[in-house]
Amino acid sequence: MKKILPLLFISASLFGYAQNFIVTNNQGTPYTNGETIAAEITSADLYYGEYVIALALNNITSAPVSMNTLRTNIELPDSIRAYVCCFENCYDDDVFAMSGTVEAGKHDEYTLHIYPRGGYGLCKFKLEFWTEENQMDLFMLFVEIDYLELAVNDNNNTPVSLWAYPNPASPNSTITISYTLSEKNMGQQLSIKNILGATVMNIPLNAFENTVSIDASSLKSGIYFYGIENNNHLSLVKKLIIK
Repeated sequence: MKKILPLLFISASLFGYAQNFIVTNNQGTPYTNGETIAAEITSADLYYGEYVIALALNNITSAPVSMNTLRTNIELPDSIRAYVCCFENCYDDDVFAMSGTVEAGKHDEYTLHIYPRGGYGLCKFKLEFWTEENQMDLFMLFVEIDYLELAVNDNNNTPVSLWAYPNPASPNSTITISYTLSEKNMGQQLSIKNILGATVMNIPLNAFENTVSIDASSLKSGIYFYGIENNNHLSLVKKLIIK
């Protein structure tokens, strides 16, 4: 199941850098420009799960700002995938630069997702943030995630398939989730999580059925992730967009 580092908020410039934003944790303590966020992952249950680093891009000026972001892969094992969600979109791992407008007094979420797929080793990234209004106002963070041990789940204990239609979906639509499970997956549930990893919906599944329906009006517009959960282990994670 995915783990999430503390949400990092970008707020007023009171610490001598970044005129339009700074980076702090959710207790308001600022990160230093160039600081490294590090973690070691030793769980054997992350073959399908994701490790998510969540930030918020907060415009503290009185006018809209055009934000630019750049992710650089310093070191990434071949089997491990990384991708970014921001400005209400998620991009494949070959998209590194992202731009969008953040309205005055508002914030936009930025998340770095690391998807091991059974791989292991050290993942190192550089994250850069700046605005069109002041391109010299550059803030950098480094990320080091070390996968020390991973075990491939028994294929008999994983879903065979999982998909949603329509996707993207509108808030007034009914979403059909189709799935196929083995008998050993009896008692599992469909879990839907928001972009920060909080569970917003759990639906029991039956291995002898293959669809469930969801009223999209119960979900706010945004990016979600859905997968099959059993004993707090989330597998076959996929993206769902409500807009």
